[in-house]
Amino acid sequence: MVMKTPSADLRAGSRKTFEAGLIISLLLAIAAFKFSPEARVVNEIEAIETPPPIFLIIPPTTQPDMPPPPARPPVIIEAPPDEVLGDIVLDTDLNPDSHVPPPPPQIDGDEGWFEAVESPPKPADGYAALQTLVVYPEIAKRIGIEGTVVIIAYIEKDGTVSRTEVLKGIGFGCDEAAATAVAKTRFIPGLQREKPVRVKIAVPLRFRLSK
Repeated sequence: MVMKTPSADLRAGSRKTFEAGLIISLLLAIAAFKFSPEARVVNEIEAIETPPPIFLIIPPTTQPDMPPPPARPPVIIEAPPDEVLGDIVLDTDLNPDSHVPPPPPQIDGDEGWFEAVESPPKPADGYAALQTLVVYPEIAKRIGIEGTVVIIAYIEKDGTVSRTEVLKGIGFGCDEAAATAVAKTRFIPGLQREKPVRVKIAVPLRFRLSK
């Protein structure tokens, strides 16, 4: 068997040479990092100065005082003349035994007018005779106006009519014709405790065309 001498073995010297070169390389690298100013590691981080926050204070807003809205004007509703009597049913046949129910009595001193008495006044010749005194206006006939007119008659103690008023009318001259007929009529005066008194009553008069 052939054996190499230690002096002839090349591998034994190469290991020592490698280790020595490695050590020298490390020393050179350390020296280069240590003495080079560009190679120093910056360990400190410079703090960036930031300005303080700015808080804006907004004043509260105030609403101006608004004037109140104008008040609405009142609505005036006018009732038609036909609604004056309300639910009162008139006796349009002029029956002498029936009359419009009078309202409760109302007296205003000695010169006042009774509205209801023990014995109400009546036409001296009857209601049928009073109806014959009514003159039908020609214009009402031409256009066919029909209906009932109610006249308030102020009857004195002697039975005469001192004043008349239209309580319910139909127009076209019929109201005036009815008032004229009542004013011409003489009444039996009303009695209260068997004494004649001044009374006002409602007298209905019918305007009806013959068929």
